[in-house]
Amino acid sequence: MKKILLLVLTALLSTTIYANNCSTFYDQNNFAKAFSACKAEAEQGEMESQFLLAYMYQYGEGVEENNQRALYWYTKAAKQGDGKSRNNLGLMYSEGNGVKVDKEKAVYWWTQAAEQGIDASQYQLGVMYAKGEGVKEDKEKALYWWTKAAEQGIHYAQYNLGIMYFWGDGIKKNKEKALYWWTKAAEQGFDYAQYEIGMMYKNGDGVKKNKVLAKKYFMQACSHGLMSACERIIP
Repeated sequence: MKKILLLVLTALLSTTIYANNCSTFYDQNNFAKAFSACKAEAEQGEMESQFLLAYMYQYGEGVEENNQRALYWYTKAAKQGDGKSRNNLGLMYSEGNGVKVDKEKAVYWWTQAAEQGIDASQYQLGVMYAKGEGVKEDKEKALYWWTKAAEQGIHYAQYNLGIMYFWGDGIKKNKEKALYWWTKAAEQGFDYAQYEIGMMYKNGDGVKKNKVLAKKYFMQACSHGLMSACERIIP
C-alpha cells in the first residue's frame, strides 16, 4: 500500500509563559484582556505578543476572526525571527488563508522555520519537495527534511520515510530502514505504519515471515479503525 502522506499540519501555538500581561492573560484563557494587552505590547515590538495577537486574530480568540490581520502580525513576528510565526505564515500562504495562495512564499517561510528546528515546518518542507510545489521536485531534499522531522517524533514523516525506503522512491531501497521508521511511527499508534509492518511480516518482505507478528500489527491498526487491516486479521 504505497501511500505517501502529504498532510498539512496545524498552526503552532506557543504555551511558554513570558513575564508580560499578554501571555499571562492568554494562559489564563482570559482572551478579552489578553487581546488588549497583546495588541499594546505587539505595537511596541514585543515578538511573542505579536505572535499571540496574530494567533488570536486567526482563530477568533477575544476578537473577531481576521486572517488578514493575522497575516500582518505573523509577518511582524517572523521578521524578528519567531519560528512559530514563520511556520504559520507557511500554512497561510500554502492554503490561501487571508492571502492569495503562494506556494513559493510558503516554501520560503517554512525553510526559515525548518532551519530553526521547527518540526512541523520540516515536515511541510519535505512535502513541498516531494510534490514539487513552490519548488522543484527533489526527493533527496524531501528525504532530508522528513528525516529531520522524524527525528523529532513527527509520525507522518516517519511513515513517509518508510514508504521512500521500502519502495525506493527517489532513493535506494532499504527495507531495514523502512521497518525502522515504520516501527517508530507504529509505536506512536499510527495505524498506516502498523498495517505496513503487518504486511512485511505476512509476506516475509524484508523480514522473516511471521504470522503471529503480522496478526499483532494488523490488530493494532484495526483497533484504530483501519478497515484494510481488519480484513487482514488471520482467524
